[in-house]
Amino acid sequence: MDGGKKLEETSLLNKWIQFNKNHNEKWSIVILLLLSISFALTDWMLGIFTFTELILMFIGGCLFISGNYHIRLKQIKWILLILGVIIVNLLLNNFNNDQFVLKVGIAGLIKVFFYVMVN
Repeated sequence: MDGGKKLEETSLLNKWIQFNKNHNEKWSIVILLLLSISFALTDWMLGIFTFTELILMFIGGCLFISGNYHIRLKQIKWILLILGVIIVNLLLNNFNNDQFVLKVGIAGLIKVFFYVMVN
């Protein structure tokens, strides 16, 4: 029975990959359209984040869903190292600096995470 499940999951994955390959042009149009809109809305803010950052996060999600974005194990280790250093810095500032605003620090962490993932 377990062999049947694995075959079914593999076939679903293959169907998803084939679907994305067949609609590659549509994904490209959606991503380019969102990218151009994000450049037009670069000065608009929604809380701490700009619309550009929110749209770029959505574009990153589209790239990940479509299978066009891959992360290697070595990249994951570097990303975790960078984020770990920043998290330690946030915690130390939160406990030792009375003027530190944790909300702004977490928003900065989210932005750094996003830009590390994009690059």
